[in-house]
Amino acid sequence: MRKTPFLLLAATMLLASCGAKPVPSISSSQESSASQESSSSQDPSSSGSSSEVKKATLTFNANGGEVSQTSMSVEIGKMAKLPLPTKANKTFRGWYTGWTGNDIHVTDYTAIECDLTLIAMWDSYDVTFKNGDGSGFYVEAVPHGGKAVAPEGEPTKAPGEEVAYHFSGWSYDFSTIVYQDGTIDPIFTSEPTKTYVVEYASSYYAGTAQIKSVMKDSLFEASPRNYSQDLAELSCGAAFATDSKEKINSFFTTLGWDTIETASCYDTGTKEDTIGYGIAHRKIGEYDVFACNIRGVEYGLEWSSNFQLGTYGTHSGFSAAAGQVRAEIRNYLNQHFKDATAPRKFWITGYSRGGAVANVLAQDLLLNYSEDYTEDNLYVYTFEAPGGLEANRAVAWESVFNLINGGDLIPKILPAQYGLGRCGKDVELWDGHVDERLAAFKEDFKLPTEFVPNRQDYPTEPDFPSYIVKCLVEFGADTYAKHKAGDTEADVSNLLCDRSLYNANYETHVRYLLSLFFGMPKAVLDSIIADVKAKFAENPLNVLMLLASGDSLYGYIKPFLDDGQVAYDADKLLAACNAAVALVTGPGTTVLPLAMNLPSLMRMIALHMPETVYAIVISKP
Repeated sequence: MRKTPFLLLAATMLLASCGAKPVPSISSSQESSASQESSSSQDPSSSGSSSEVKKATLTFNANGGEVSQTSMSVEIGKMAKLPLPTKANKTFRGWYTGWTGNDIHVTDYTAIECDLTLIAMWDSYDVTFKNGDGSGFYVEAVPHGGKAVAPEGEPTKAPGEEVAYHFSGWSYDFSTIVYQDGTIDPIFTSEPTKTYVVEYASSYYAGTAQIKSVMKDSLFEASPRNYSQDLAELSCGAAFATDSKEKINSFFTTLGWDTIETASCYDTGTKEDTIGYGIAHRKIGEYDVFACNIRGVEYGLEWSSNFQLGTYGTHSGFSAAAGQVRAEIRNYLNQHFKDATAPRKFWITGYSRGGAVANVLAQDLLLNYSEDYTEDNLYVYTFEAPGGLEANRAVAWESVFNLINGGDLIPKILPAQYGLGRCGKDVELWDGHVDERLAAFKEDFKLPTEFVPNRQDYPTEPDFPSYIVKCLVEFGADTYAKHKAGDTEADVSNLLCDRSLYNANYETHVRYLLSLFFGMPKAVLDSIIADVKAKFAENPLNVLMLLASGDSLYGYIKPFLDDGQVAYDADKLLAACNAAVALVTGPGTTVLPLAMNLPSLMRMIALHMPETVYAIVISKP
């Protein structure tokens, strides 16, 4: 008798639930079942006989799962064995009369009094956050009765023709209680863009590389202190569009910049002390934004200043070039924007030598001209730049980013023992999957050789350039120590242990050889390069034999110079060949760190090429 009130209460609740409709908690691809029909709408007097058995229909909604029986008929007032649904990686909580979580839980022991649609509830529900193209960005398993939480990171949407998309939030109320799987769509705002494309002829790969630069104003509305992958890619394209005056003008004009000026050396020709660059202006919001792209490709005789280190302090060649650019920026501003009152921002970029000059320039501007240049208005991106600053004075500026590939020799070529380094922050591009990233960029992009490791000295590819520098600088360390201690008989005439020895033993010879090579007619230089490539392709040992001695290298170069009627000083050339062989093979040693691993050397050179750098930058993890 004590069960009677409880049964009456349960029956009353079931009757009250008849006719309730499901209320989804979030958008879902599932179709809700038909609305529940109340048995109270039936007229009892219409039955054919007072003894006729009355039945109710139970309809089952598996709520994203599977159920063997989608409906069943149950005698009114009776209990029924309900089917057990399943769902991958989910635990069934029970059957409910609605979607709100506060509905009646129906079990095998519940008396059925009317037609019902029963909804399966699970321990959690998968909420899929989408990308702009509808693909999945992130899937969150939300506990039953819980709330979805916005994921970290941002979904993407591919740019269209001259339009980019910026994520601005999720189209969803995160206070909603979740009781079923669903999807949440992103919200994007659009921004006009301009794209500059150049076909870059490659020396190491089949065909050409297509280097794209996408300009959008928002890049310069964000803080310079925050690394931007999009701005890095634009900066990379800008750095490679500096090989000619025409390309600089085309780059800036296409991307909507104005008031373009280029270095005079594009017209008069490069010399050992020149530096190529382009300067331009663009109005972005309230700001006058000024760009300076410094040449790091096709710069001929300027190569020579790369080896003008100086005896102490900042690299002499890079410092002199940075001073020229700084002066030209000042002249540009005075000539075109002297009376302008708008706030200003500046963008500087460069690759290889251009990157080193940009890095030195950034330190100079931020340290010595801080009334005009700050970490909040100066954007600096360099690529594969060697360190040119006095290391113990290089500041870790937050708006200066140096993108470095660990397998490239050039960023490491000026050793720490010489007291040189970079300011700002280094951004490592190497991840051990460079070959795959190149192939993904362009199918026929394949480095010329595989890396050949040495278990003891360079077990990984980034160790190889470090090992080369170590061999060059540490060779003769014992002799150098004796020399430093005052031993006058210690012969240091071929050592590289510090900057003073480099200056005394190598700088003049190396700069002469470079001046000779880049000062000769292009046809002569091209014929030498083509012949070396052919010898290497036939047998790498052919090239090794050329480096056996200064005499052998001199004997190889001289006929090309004579046939091309290139003037040269025989004594200086022989001295330069001796110095070059010492550098390549290891000064006075039989270790031959470079020559003994020519395949890895050729690969390392290819890793520094602009098309390789661009492919690695745009595929940065």
